Amino acid sequence: VVTSTVAARNVSARGDGSYVVEMEELFTGWVEGANLAGAPGSTVTFNVSTMEGTVEEYNMANAYTFGASGAGNFRMRFSYNEIQYITINGLSKPPALADVVGKRLAVDLRRTGHFESSSSLVNKEYAITVNNYLGLTTGGMTVDCPHRERRGYGGDGHTSYQFALAHFGVGAYFTKWARDFADVQTADGNVPHTVPTVSGGGGPAWSGFVVTLPYEVHRAHRDTRLLAQMYPTMQRLLAFFSNHTDATDQLLHPWTTSKWDFLGDWIMPTGSEDDPNGKAESLFNNAYLRYITGRAAAVARTLGRPAAEATALDASAASLDAGINAAYANATSGVYLDTKQTHLVLPLAAGAVPAALRPTTFSELEHTIVVRNSGHLDTGLTGTYFLTKLLVEAARNDLLFKMNTQLDFPGYGNFVARGFTTWPEDWVAEPGAHGKGVSKMHGCYNAVGLWFLDGLAGLTYDASRRPPLAFRAAVEAASADLTWVRGEREVPEGVAASSWSVVGGFTHNVTVPPNARARVLIPAHSQGDVTEGGAPVRLAAGVVVVGPATVNGVPYLEVECGAGAFRFASSWH
Repeated sequence: VVTSTVAARNVSARGDGSYVVEMEELFTGWVEGANLAGAPGSTVTFNVSTMEGTVEEYNMANAYTFGASGAGNFRMRFSYNEIQYITINGLSKPPALADVVGKRLAVDLRRTGHFESSSSLVNKEYAITVNNYLGLTTGGMTVDCPHRERRGYGGDGHTSYQFALAHFGVGAYFTKWARDFADVQTADGNVPHTVPTVSGGGGPAWSGFVVTLPYEVHRAHRDTRLLAQMYPTMQRLLAFFSNHTDATDQLLHPWTTSKWDFLGDWIMPTGSEDDPNGKAESLFNNAYLRYITGRAAAVARTLGRPAAEATALDASAASLDAGINAAYANATSGVYLDTKQTHLVLPLAAGAVPAALRPTTFSELEHTIVVRNSGHLDTGLTGTYFLTKLLVEAARNDLLFKMNTQLDFPGYGNFVARGFTTWPEDWVAEPGAHGKGVSKMHGCYNAVGLWFLDGLAGLTYDASRRPPLAFRAAVEAASADLTWVRGEREVPEGVAASSWSVVGGFTHNVTVPPNARARVLIPAHSQGDVTEGGAPVRLAAGVVVVGPATVNGVPYLEVECGAGAFRFASSWH
């Protein structure tokens, strides 16, 4: 479906008689040319690229043959491209700027979530994430890029599925894509890294999508049908990994000599982890296997499978914990292998770090972010997703805000400062350093998307919790730039909304849809500091005071609400 139009910014003549049209921004879709003129019966060609000075990339070329009149209109209606520059050859006069129009294409996904804040930089990052995601779904699956490969990589899909589930009606879309993965599972239980076109490199963090996608769809929609459909696929994949796990060291090992079957974190600022025999890749893949094994155990319990199945998966997870900690953990410092963010994040997110060591390992992660990396990311495709997820769930939006608003390399703020309107394939240290072969619209860094509603707006829905709907304003991220946040999303019961502000005192407006209940955490030193609708919270209709709570040293009052619109205020500061 055509979602919007993109205007041409400039038309310039080349010395060879062709014309270059620069579009206002990079987009996925078509270009239409009106009132074109050339010799009767001649052919005009349209060569497309994303890079200034490059005539054509990846065979993105189209042609049009003029009739007897030597005039006509053209649209790229047989395929779609990733477009910013169009070199047109064969015209008898230059095209008028107004006669070249881009048509942005995307799958017709219904919008179900929205976000805005007082920070113009954060708002730009949100808009870029929406734009990038839609540009990557044009072909009916979430692809790595719209031009070079157009393949549905499970690894790239990880980066955006929580964002997509909160912002678009993707339930049926994801169900179809999950079934595509099940359909191409091989006889030995392994799963290709891309579907429905089977190709491309990856590893467990790509094929494990058959576990994580259904799991996240259930959390967002409370529907167990996809879990039930995909559970046999999960079992066969985990059995495949078990067959390649060494009983001596309790770790998964590569089953081929190809690096493309055992990748670690992909395209970090320092490069990619692609040595199949490397320690970083082993830590990464075993931690990820631990993650999906735990998720599969939760699926077995949700589906009411025989207790022995979940118990066996728990035992596999415990065995992986032992192997990971024996091989890579420093029990004193809490460091896993080294102090890179990905190597600290994956064991934490996977649940492999022993409970007694978690605070130490988390402290090392914080020290790496704030001191070693001076408030910057050093993660890649998978690491950025798990870092964002971990910090959102740990209520450390302050760390995410610090990393995501840095204007120098590397990070999302740096992309914004350099004028990107989509997220490219790698962090790229220098402006203009993209060369042929690097995509300027890619799925690697969509992970920031889950931060906006789940993190900053503090609006979460998880079908495995009771109640599933929860609100908590991200006051730890409040600053002179971030003074208010608004967000809403559809949940199974209806539309939930969250709007908080620290301007002139703390207020938090929440909307709980009909037939729903929600948990709300209000920053406050005591119950007496909190009002609802201007009256003491203990008197509020539809509100039950649960009691005090503390999150990362911040005192809160926890309440539970039924359906309705509530305005909470607190003297907290």
